[in-house]
Amino acid sequence: MKDFLEVNKSSIMTFIFTGLTEKTEFNILLFIVFLHVYVTTVVGNVGIIILSIIDKHLHKPMYLFLCNLSFVDLMYSSAVTPKMLRDFLSETKTISFFGCAVQMHVFVFSATSELLLLGIMAYDRYVAICSPLLYEALMSSTLCLWMLIRSAKGKYKAFKTCASHMTAVSVFYGTIFFMYLRPNSSYAPQKDRVTSVFYTILIPMLNPLIYSLRNTEVKNGLKSSFKCCI
Repeated sequence: MKDFLEVNKSSIMTFIFTGLTEKTEFNILLFIVFLHVYVTTVVGNVGIIILSIIDKHLHKPMYLFLCNLSFVDLMYSSAVTPKMLRDFLSETKTISFFGCAVQMHVFVFSATSELLLLGIMAYDRYVAICSPLLYEALMSSTLCLWMLIRSAKGKYKAFKTCASHMTAVSVFYGTIFFMYLRPNSSYAPQKDRVTSVFYTILIPMLNPLIYSLRNTEVKNGLKSSFKCCI
């Protein structure tokens, strides 16, 4: 028994990834697709961080939060995607116990930070158009739209202010709710794999696109930066 315990202690514990699909002929295609997604994620989030620092017009609380959100998204994606890309080209899809613990720690920390940042950003957008009140972070973006003055101008201002944030919140919380709040009877491993890929890899890519394409100040900052470079 003693010898068995000593051997067991000295052994290296590893976990085996099943992968997105058992059809290995798709691995090269998946590698190319997710490599493009990851490069877009890195370029988009690093771009938002740099733009928020160099553009004086973006030195506001909202863009400080957006800069931190981009950093969290970068960590969020980098905790998962590089390992996934490696596994697409490797026959042994394993990870050590320590590596799994580090990956899980970074992933959970980043996901929790994103939840908090989205709540803080929602409060900031709410204060920008409404009087400050206490409310639930998850419902704050919805309240931004409906607790308004009745004028068309006020509604347009509210929608313009909250649209990008509502989109990001809806996508992030929507996939998480679908993943963890559905009945056990509808559990399907393959469906869970696809959903987990969406909120761990695609959302960090979508966030900088959502905030840059729907935000006038960010778009103006990008145009100014391009003009200075040219």
